[in-house]
Amino acid sequence: VSLMVTDANGSVVPVAPLTVNVAAGPLVASAASATSSGDAPMAAALSGSLTGGTPPYTFAWNLGDGTTSSQSSVNHTYTSAGSYTASLKVTDSHGVTSQASVQLTVYPALSISTTAMPAAGEAPLLVGFTASASGGLAPYSYTWGFGDTATAAGSSATHSYGAGEFHPTLTVHDSAGGTWTGVVAKISAKAPPPAPAPPGASNPGKGAGSDRMPGGPPPAAASLAPEQPSPSADPSPSSPASPSARAVQPAAYLAGSGSDRNTALMGTLLGSVVASGLGGYLFLWWRRGRLF
Repeated sequence: VSLMVTDANGSVVPVAPLTVNVAAGPLVASAASATSSGDAPMAAALSGSLTGGTPPYTFAWNLGDGTTSSQSSVNHTYTSAGSYTASLKVTDSHGVTSQASVQLTVYPALSISTTAMPAAGEAPLLVGFTASASGGLAPYSYTWGFGDTATAAGSSATHSYGAGEFHPTLTVHDSAGGTWTGVVAKISAKAPPPAPAPPGASNPGKGAGSDRMPGGPPPAAASLAPEQPSPSADPSPSSPASPSARAVQPAAYLAGSGSDRNTALMGTLLGSVVASGLGGYLFLWWRRGRLF
């Protein structure tokens, strides 16, 4: 500050300059964190600021978990759940100090358990899903992605799968901003077997109406004529028929294919023919171990 003095005669008398010091105000420090709570591990961005005092300034942080820093701002990760006080001390060039602090809360890590049953089977496969959360900060929100574009919300859900392999996922958010995402199961749904052929449909590899016995001869037209005896030396029609029956040697017969496979005689049939003097016949049929 300069001063000039003038007397009545107009003379100017010089005066020595004066120095005036204006105080900047009291030193006030403040501390802040971009994140004040969260699930472990929690990243915190801490910053210090001030007003007043006389520069230059020095900063000293104590982050509450044994970590310190001399920077005005510091990034730090809290790995364990708990409550922490991060304190800041600022000192100006005159040795004036000011302190500030910020509170931080770290919740246990978010943990999720899930079930998906059944995880395999024949399509359409109905699968039930459940989930439960611990850690973090309740309440929780659940979002299911079933792996086939379908989604659902809630701690439990059901979903029907077509044939294929799927990898459903779950995303959980808690109230502290924590997030958990993961694949909960591998779902395998097999295609159903082909529908059985309707009654009466032809069976591949087997002719219509065929019922050949395994290893037996192919079917042939039925022949029910008995074996004819050899001509006798005296074929005279006047000779009387013998009153005693003459047994004809057992003969093998094959029953031919019939239009109705439920009633036709199939396979190898063995018959014995007995001829009586009156010309009558008795047929005994044997089929698949049964006499009929």
